[in-house]
Parts: sequence; structure tokens; C-alpha cells
Amino acid sequence: MQSKTRVRLAVIFMWVLGLGAWCLISYDVLQSYLDLLNHERVVTFSPIALWLPIGCFGLVLYLIFMTPKAFYYGKTIVQLESKQTRAKWDKIILLFTLVGVAFASGWTYHTFDLIDKYGYMYSEELNRNAGTSIYRKWVRSM
Repeated sequence: MQSKTRVRLAVIFMWVLGLGAWCLISYDVLQSYLDLLNHERVVTFSPIALWLPIGCFGLVLYLIFMTPKAFYYGKTIVQLESKQTRAKWDKIILLFTLVGVAFASGWTYHTFDLIDKYGYMYSEELNRNAGTSIYRKWVRSM
């Protein structure tokens, strides 16, 4: 397989994996919040997952703006971008990462306020078998 073809396949893989994972996680975070607003019986929440929609948006922008050029020319991004461009993208990605941490912190407090306001209780029984403990579950008390 030619080098250009490999690069183009790698770009397609990056688009599918990067954008797909970001969209799925962002959708899951949104659904968890909508479950809370709709007063569902069981609500899941993850402060770690809250960071990803904003924190990884810089990487999504990088994929959107830098990979089409790599796809068109069949060269890696490192071969196409200058040091100044790399430095700018590093700053953009770092900015979104820090904003994502701040967003996740603030939104966590907001979500806990809503959990208390709507009468949810932490469920030890539902969280006992949670494999990663990233998502925690609350049950609405009747």
C-alpha cells in the first residue's frame, strides 16, 4: 500500500474514532442531564464525563481543520504544519482542556443542587456492581 493511501486511511480512522467517540460521550452526558430534568426514577451522573464535551472540543477542532489538508495531500500533519501552527494549536487545545475542567466543576455543583432539590438519594445497591465507578447512580425517593 502506498504511503499516501496509508495516511488517508489513518485520517479516515481518526475522523471516525475521534469525532464518533466525542459525539457519543457528549450525547450520553446530555441524556444524563435530561434524565435529571425529566425526573426519571434512576439518574446517572459522572463528573469525569462532564469534562469531555468541552475539554476535548479543542481536539475536535484540530481534527476538523487540520486533517482535511493531510487527507488531500496524503501527508502526515507533522509534515504539513509549521512550528507556529503547532504552537497555536497546542494553546487552543490547552485552553479548551482548562475550560472543560472549569465547566465540569461548575456543572457538578449545579447537578448536585438539582439532585438534592428533586429528592434523589445515592444508591449503594445500584453502585455496588459498577465496574469503573465513573458513573454513579441516584434513585428518586417517592
